[in-house]
Amino acid sequence: MRRSLLVASISLLGLVPRVSAQQHNEDFIPIQVFQPPVNYFSAGFNTTGRLKATFKNLGTIVTTHDIGDATSEYTRGYDDGAVSKDARKTDNSEDLPDDGRTNTWSFLYASQVTADQRAIAFHSYSTKSEGATANADGTSSLGVDLEYARRLRSYGKYTFGQEPPLSWGILVGIVTSGATAKTNADITARLDTITDVYSLLGATPPSPGYSAPSSSTSGIPVDTTTLLANRPTRSSSNVSGAAKIKGFWQVRGAYYTFRAGAWVRWQPKNRYAFKFSAGPTVTWLGAHLRYSEQLQATASGIEASGLIEATGETTDKNYAIPGAFGSVDAEWWVTRRTALFVSGTYDVYSREVNIAAGERSADVKLSSGAGLRIGVTTRF
Repeated sequence: MRRSLLVASISLLGLVPRVSAQQHNEDFIPIQVFQPPVNYFSAGFNTTGRLKATFKNLGTIVTTHDIGDATSEYTRGYDDGAVSKDARKTDNSEDLPDDGRTNTWSFLYASQVTADQRAIAFHSYSTKSEGATANADGTSSLGVDLEYARRLRSYGKYTFGQEPPLSWGILVGIVTSGATAKTNADITARLDTITDVYSLLGATPPSPGYSAPSSSTSGIPVDTTTLLANRPTRSSSNVSGAAKIKGFWQVRGAYYTFRAGAWVRWQPKNRYAFKFSAGPTVTWLGAHLRYSEQLQATASGIEASGLIEATGETTDKNYAIPGAFGSVDAEWWVTRRTALFVSGTYDVYSREVNIAAGERSADVKLSSGAGLRIGVTTRF
């Protein structure tokens, strides 16, 4: 019996390793090799894209007055008065036959009375560009910057949750921003003057500021109208550089820059990395030209009422501008998946575009140069 108990005990002891091994196999969980994410998305702000413009052929101001010809009865407007068709009536309230005179006119300045006191001179002023230019440099604008990158290959050992020391890949990105370039300047142009001289028909010149028809305002109304010839003697003159003009010119719009390229990331420390990237770009610029030019009467040696000016604005036009970019990013990985970055960038824009507004035009380009980009990167 003792021998039987001994045999049974040895048998049970032999089963223990088998039971333990079987239990260990049932609880085992395989460990997979960790692979860091290969996709990166960045969002931030970019300060590149300074707009430059050279405005050309400035200074043409076309008169808005209709003075017609000098041979017919006509209602004519000038920069220093007006001469209209005769408004006199017969006793039957019918228009008087044309007798070469008019009772409807006005003038403003004493200088309009001719030296012999026998006529009134009226003037219509305009200017013609003599090739004046003005330059404008815009300031760097703050744009929104988005970028997607994918890691294609890595070199070195992985550490849990971190990149290997060296990796590279490809990227695509977009920057969108407003852009403007504007300037104020004084320019000169040719002064063109049309002078119409109307005879007073022997009458004494009235005082400056006179407007006909006129009548006495004391007691019984008495017609005091001074009649004027209704057809002028016309002459014209052109004086180079005599027109002094104060102007404002602006190019304004927005742009989208699409970029694609390759990148290399070097991560010497777990939380710090540097990324170098470069590639081609295409910028889609939409912009318009706006201008306002005013003739300075006193400085130009003339007298005029109201503004003698030219204003205008073109519609938006779109232009494609090829280029290239390069950047160096300094990254601080706050977590395994999120980093803050600051980037020094350099952008090259290879094409200058022209925006025309009649005779005026603007040569416009996005200025090549360095910029700054800041933002946040996440990988997934």
